[in-house]
Amino acid sequence: RALAKASVRVCARRCTGARTRGGGLGAMAGSALSACRPPMVAGNETASSSLETLCVRRRAGRLSPPHRMLLVAVSLGSAVVLFLAGDHATTAVGRQLPLALRERTRKLRDPYTGMPRPVPEKVIPILDRYARQWPESTTEEHVIIRRWEDIVDTFGSVQDANFLCDRDPTILRRPRGTCRQIFYFLSLYLGAETAREVVFMTPYVMARTANQVRKAMPALLNVFGTREKLAQILKKYPGMVTTASFSFYEAMPQMIAVAGSPENALEVAKPAMDRLRRSPLSKNVPTGYPALIQILGSLEAAHKAINREPYLLKEYGDSFFGKLRRLRQLMGSKSAAREILKKAPYLLLRESSNRVSSGIRKAKFMTMTFEAMKPIFGLEETRRMVLERPELLAMGVELPRALGFAKKKLGSWEAVGDQWESILVRTGLIEDMIYAQKPRPREGYWSPGISAYRTGTPAASVSAWSPARNPSGRDGPARGRWDEDPDEAEDGGEEVGEINVQDAEMVEQAWSVAEQEAQKDAGDETMDDDYRAANAEIVS
Repeated sequence: RALAKASVRVCARRCTGARTRGGGLGAMAGSALSACRPPMVAGNETASSSLETLCVRRRAGRLSPPHRMLLVAVSLGSAVVLFLAGDHATTAVGRQLPLALRERTRKLRDPYTGMPRPVPEKVIPILDRYARQWPESTTEEHVIIRRWEDIVDTFGSVQDANFLCDRDPTILRRPRGTCRQIFYFLSLYLGAETAREVVFMTPYVMARTANQVRKAMPALLNVFGTREKLAQILKKYPGMVTTASFSFYEAMPQMIAVAGSPENALEVAKPAMDRLRRSPLSKNVPTGYPALIQILGSLEAAHKAINREPYLLKEYGDSFFGKLRRLRQLMGSKSAAREILKKAPYLLLRESSNRVSSGIRKAKFMTMTFEAMKPIFGLEETRRMVLERPELLAMGVELPRALGFAKKKLGSWEAVGDQWESILVRTGLIEDMIYAQKPRPREGYWSPGISAYRTGTPAASVSAWSPARNPSGRDGPARGRWDEDPDEAEDGGEEVGEINVQDAEMVEQAWSVAEQEAQKDAGDETMDDDYRAANAEIVS
């Protein structure tokens, strides 16, 4: 009884499960005890060693019946404790996860003698964290332990290694030595102290590949100029460490395509070339940097846009051309398109959020918005309004849907133009325009340790006028938010709720469809009386 109580108490201290190879109650007890491995105290050490001895004798077939019954009792008690502990297993963000199923490794060996060695006790929580985060992972446990030990050697502290692995367990999915190489390159370009601050602020950078960091750091330093500014950017935008780079002079074809001639391209790019000439590093820059300078017309304007949207540097220069061409066609001149992009550089980003129109190209976004406003205000007035408020071009499919509904409510396009500002507020489009102007990433970067989402990126804010939120379905008539005019409510007008307005519109749509069907079937003699009666009931 004392042995059983001690073993159950040992297993209860570490809430984790066990998956055995051989099966059987004796094997389950041994694996459960070895998976727990709490800090041993007087009394528990004797109990655990005795239980391991029983397991070994059981495998060898040299276990007496009383001892066999004792082992069965201990196994059942351990299983109950571990099962109950699984209901309360949570991560740092408070999200319930399944019980960690791990198998005690027997392949961990000393690197110098080659002899087997025990699993370090302080890595047990990290192994549980990894198993809960990726229960489908087939990576053997001794491999993960070697990776963890490499991180401990890199930062010199078990607490620091556990903090990084708990914040972002993806670090343990990289080959051993990756963290050491990444930290070396960060220290080379930022300094050891600053690199340490960046790593502990955003552990995401340690989950990338060393080759990406090696190529990106000098290119980013050529753009931002100082270590301090680059460190601030990496703390807020850790995804910048994966920026692709190439030589500035290799981008001359892109600059000529934007400027129209080699002379114009050289005139705009000359200040950037002088700046790179004084840099002691290689002449590499991010792939979107040269084309962005030509699009915005000057080095100062390009850096102003980069400070607002640093993710512009992660784009390839060729990806800007389609948006720029469409914008020049809509605005009628290169200067107007340049002024719009100076005010709203986010229009050049290739975004893949969870918005319903994420599959639509940005160039089509602009065309849909422009064509929706042109019947109301005319060509010249639409260009003036877009130049004044370029965030309208980011609305995409939501703006024409909302304006079409407003026309049905107000009766004509003239009334929509007269109440333009009021319509933007009543439909909620003004809130979508504000959201479109926020610096990216608007939802923050995703990491397993700090995000409550299991996979993928957080869902972006979806407009009330997107087809995904249409009460009548994606293919139904456009419906969405429509607040009543506060002036009409103050005048004593009847207030109609949003649901009632939508119901009235759906009834109107059903009336027109039923009327058309009734007129079409009026002369059809093949219809039976029941169908005619049902049709008449719908119309009534």
